[in-house]
Amino acid sequence: MSTWGRSATPRCWLSTARTRFPTRRPLNVTWSVAMPSALAEVVPPPLEADMTTEGVVDWAHFGRDGVAANMDRKAQPSHKAVSELEVLGGGGLRAYLNNPVLFSWSDGEPTPAESGQGSGVYTAGGTGHGFSLSVDLPASGSGSSALQQCFVTRVYVGVYKSRGRMTVKGAGLSFVDTSLDDSSGTEDGVYTITTCSSSPATLTLEWVMDKNSGDGNITFQAVTVATTSTTPTAAVLAYALATTS
Repeated sequence: MSTWGRSATPRCWLSTARTRFPTRRPLNVTWSVAMPSALAEVVPPPLEADMTTEGVVDWAHFGRDGVAANMDRKAQPSHKAVSELEVLGGGGLRAYLNNPVLFSWSDGEPTPAESGQGSGVYTAGGTGHGFSLSVDLPASGSGSSALQQCFVTRVYVGVYKSRGRMTVKGAGLSFVDTSLDDSSGTEDGVYTITTCSSSPATLTLEWVMDKNSGDGNITFQAVTVATTSTTPTAAVLAYALATTS
């Protein structure tokens, strides 16, 4: 079961190998950016997360009130983007109530409103145990009227005495990350995925245990999807400036 511990250090991935920027260099440099179509980063989690505000397109929360079977989601979304959560590896699904992030919402079903939900689900066992989920991102039109639409998908996860491996494919991205790693305690993070496309796209996510340091587990708490005016290019430039001194 997850307990409070260290939080994630921001890390960044791009969908194009041609994008480059210096780090730990003076700011009077020339940037060379290849207009990426997708960007993913893992950042420390907030203390509170409002699903209604953050998940304008769609959202889902897992494990309400410490019951593993409970899945709450946005009521009557204009586009149902978040799939059901699938358990991988046969480790079984369990719930917990001491999550460091407190979730709230006011447009959910089957529970219309909640506040202070420090809950989530977890699975234990050996390497390969974990979760799978997909996010279907809609187009902003059809045929010649389709315009580029940008979305931000946030995935709330954590590890306890283990290392997690996040795999994201689709919508211009293909990467594997194992940066959430704590052999003695807990580390939580939010994978933030920014994508832009004029066509429908599907993100496929797998969050599995990559290493077990004893009685470890990995957690899955929530997913939110929203439109955004921040393109991957703008996001990577902001990230580069923030990590440059």
